[in-house]
Amino acid sequence: MEEQMKEALVECCKKHGETLTEGVVEFAYDLINTAINVSENKIDDAFLPVINATKPIVLSYVDKIDGEVA
Repeated sequence: MEEQMKEALVECCKKHGETLTEGVVEFAYDLINTAINVSENKIDDAFLPVINATKPIVLSYVDKIDGEVA
């Protein structure tokens, strides 16, 4: 890939990644919660507090994925 193209695409990803990342994590946890709450299997309900407890940890790390802390 041409170096100029590579740099431009990386910058585009950085620009949009910063605004989308938190939303994607929020969506993933909302989707998981919805699936567990609606499912007839009540065993998975026991895991919901544990799963939700990981959300702040995940959010604290997603900003550090590129090695740059905002």
